[in-house]
Amino acid sequence: GYPREMLAYVSYRGVSGDGGSWGDGVVPARSAWLHGSERIKLEGVSHFVGFGTFWYGSSIVIPQWLQR
Repeated sequence: GYPREMLAYVSYRGVSGDGGSWGDGVVPARSAWLHGSERIKLEGVSHFVGFGTFWYGSSIVIPQWLQR
């Protein structure tokens, strides 16, 4: 796979034990979503700004959380 895919595989395997999971490239979705909580997926946002996306705590992203 490509470097980003390989990073995701290794990261997911380390977090959840399953490198084939779906997620944002750093954290598998099932590890980020808490049972019983409202699940919010923000497009173009990830746990790592190095992907060229915004980080969940970026000042431009926080208003998206507040709209929920």
